Amino acid sequence: MTDLITKSIRVNKDENELLKAASEYFYLPESSLVKSWIKEKLAEFKLRRAVDTYKKSDTVSLGKAAEMAGVSTREMMDVLEKEGVSWLPKP
Repeated sequence: MTDLITKSIRVNKDENELLKAASEYFYLPESSLVKSWIKEKLAEFKLRRAVDTYKKSDTVSLGKAAEMAGVSTREMMDVLEKEGVSWLPKP
């Protein structure tokens, strides 16, 4: 099993009420909901970082960028295409 690290956050009263409401809406404990949101944002960050690295580097291949992002090569091609970045092999 993966070693887990505990993180704590502080929220204001309004944020707490919204979190409670979201927890009830999604039928999830607050901790599970927050963890899922963190995972989602970290996945977005990994993808963004991989795209930026691919755009700036002459040595990072499409496959390596996909690996960095945790997505398939085809998914990376689609993301790059949407951003107007050529994924054709670099000369």
